[in-house]
Amino acid sequence: MQELLRQAKTKLGVSRGFERFDAGESSYIYIAGGMQSSSGYSVQLKSLREQRDAVLLRVRVNPPPPRANTQPAQNNPGMLLQMNKTSKQVRVQWTP
Repeated sequence: MQELLRQAKTKLGVSRGFERFDAGESSYIYIAGGMQSSSGYSVQLKSLREQRDAVLLRVRVNPPPPRANTQPAQNNPGMLLQMNKTSKQVRVQWTP
């Protein structure tokens, strides 16, 4: 599984997006928020809806809180979701 995650991160590079892969009885979705100018950013899953033919994820990239002690270093926040294995298409909708 670690190798599949590494491949997903490599494929996305510094871009915002997602990669899906299956391992065992699970489907995994790695979501990258894209390159940010400082530390402190995070990716948040707002909702997950299973539809007849797809799984819809609503995702948001959260900025650091006001007055947070952040570092001026490029950062690509991400998250890894695990769910029961599915053959349905995965769609990601980015929300403000």
